Order: sequence, then structure tokens, then C-alpha cells
Amino acid sequence: MNPSFSYFKFLKQTKRCKFNQKCKPHGDYLKINSNDQLDIKGLCLTGCNGDGLSFKYDIYALPAPSNKWTPFTQFGYFYVSNKLGTDLTLKEDLFRNFSSQIIWKIELTLNIASRNVSGKTSLLFFVNFPPHLGLCMVTPQNGSTLTLFQIKCSGWTDPEGSLVQFDFYGLFF
Repeated sequence: MNPSFSYFKFLKQTKRCKFNQKCKPHGDYLKINSNDQLDIKGLCLTGCNGDGLSFKYDIYALPAPSNKWTPFTQFGYFYVSNKLGTDLTLKEDLFRNFSSQIIWKIELTLNIASRNVSGKTSLLFFVNFPPHLGLCMVTPQNGSTLTLFQIKCSGWTDPEGSLVQFDFYGLFF
């Protein structure tokens, strides 16, 4: 089943992160938080009539420093739901347990068997991991509301190479 170009426009993916503010477009990619769950829904927009309508998801990872997409088949970290298989959920622990896989691709294929047509679309995303390996020290370690505390942080690194900055706020009652 080789699709003609016109059939690509009837296929669309919508995506939703568990915490929407942590799921943002970033160029050609979607940037998601490493502690988030990703839900994707495949939609057939037009020309969806015919028997044998089916959706199929394929998940790929791009391990560093490779430039070759590797199929991801570790069951238990994702599931496809509903009768047609339109909904895909990537569970929260997927990204923590496979932290060496930073760039991902989800490919959705739609087939209409009775019309002998298919179409594909893909979603590229990368995982934003939090800063790590740092330490923050508070001196003095005890005090009251009148004590002036000093907080110093050092050694924090961000896998994306971003500048790590901390802001501290106090409440006075």
C-alpha cells in the first residue's frame, strides 16, 4: 500500500502532556519534561470512509552519538488504547528509565484497507532532563524569622547546556 501524496492530509496527531506547561514546541521538535506523560491521539480528518480503517504507532529512539533511528519495543512503557488504536500514551517512567535516549520519534500510519490507501505522519520530540549533580548549602542551618540565611549553590549542570540559575524567596509573617 503506497500512499499518494494527497492522502497525507487526512492524518493528524494531537499531543497532550500531563502538565501542558512542560510540553512546548522547540523548532521542529516538541520539548517535553522528563517527568511527564505524553498522550497522542491520531485523527483522520477527511476521506476516512471505507472498511478496514486502522491506526498503527511505531516508536523510535535516536541514541547518542548515533544518527540511526532504533525501534523502541520495550512493552510496559507505552500503551495504545481504544478499539481503533488511535490513542497512544507514553508513561512517565519511560524517560527516567531510558535517560540515554534523548531524541524520540513517534510515527503514526493510517490504513484504509478497502480503498488500498495509507498515510503517515510523525512527531519528533526530545526530553528535557532537570539539572543535576549540584549541591546547595544553607548557613546557618538553624535560625528564626530574624536570622539572615545565606544560600550558595554550585556544581549544577544541565544536560542541554543551559545556564542553571536558582532564585530563592522568603516569606515574612
